[in-house]
Amino acid sequence: MAKKNVTPGVMKRRGGSKPKMVTLLIALAAVLGVNEFLWSRCEFVWRTLLTLTHWPGEVVVLIGKGGLTVFVILAAVLAIRLLHGGSMRGAVRRLGFLTLDRRQLLAGGIIAGVLVALALAQWMILRCSATWGQLVLVQMATVGFAFVLHEEVVYRGFVFGELRRRTSFATAAVISSVLFALWHWEPALEAYRNGHHEVAVIQLSAPFLAGFALAWLFERGGGSLWGPIVAHFGQAVGQVFKVHFATSTPLWIGGNVWKVMPFIEIGVMTLIVLRFYPSASRAGSRRRSRG
Repeated sequence: MAKKNVTPGVMKRRGGSKPKMVTLLIALAAVLGVNEFLWSRCEFVWRTLLTLTHWPGEVVVLIGKGGLTVFVILAAVLAIRLLHGGSMRGAVRRLGFLTLDRRQLLAGGIIAGVLVALALAQWMILRCSATWGQLVLVQMATVGFAFVLHEEVVYRGFVFGELRRRTSFATAAVISSVLFALWHWEPALEAYRNGHHEVAVIQLSAPFLAGFALAWLFERGGGSLWGPIVAHFGQAVGQVFKVHFATSTPLWIGGNVWKVMPFIEIGVMTLIVLRFYPSASRAGSRRRSRG
């Protein structure tokens, strides 16, 4: 019996009933609304924890934001179960937690390593001095769990994943990337109000562009979340490094490197993703050249 010609790595549209588009949009709005509501209460949560405990602030933030992340993930799992039925395990599988693709994980690991190396290179180029806090590792754990895991579940696993089952990759990637960018509206708006217009533009455009590379990695990695999580974590750790860099004597590019560095990082991420998972046309041309 002849084997079917299936492009490897493409995210499988798992079986089950497909919800109507209106129902899907309501579910998306509900999860995003829960997400926004819970995270708008972040400061209240950790201030309350600070008053009730004598723990360091970084630990309190980790516990507070980590707890809110768990609630957001639970909301996404419940929404998927209501949309498609089935068990909780099936809903978790649809999010991409129970799928592991080694090639995708390798791609994510390489991206993470390169992005951390770029952050350290920026440190050396700008001749920065590190002002590390004693609990910087706790801050990295907070970034990895409370931000990276949370954002990948919501915007790749849920928003992109659910839209992709009903629309094209381009449509799902654009919508999820726009929502991912708008998630960063608060710091962007604050920067704009303070007259830092370039910062506002970068804070919105960088996550929008990164969303395409992460969505492609998610799609071509069989719908696994772990590759995007690892890649995103590398970028986030680089941001933690930069927070603790105190610029002393910049070189000739020192004054402007912060403007271009986010786009260099996104460019590197995109190139690595496409190297591991080329487009269908490029993959076809490679197979023809080898033949």
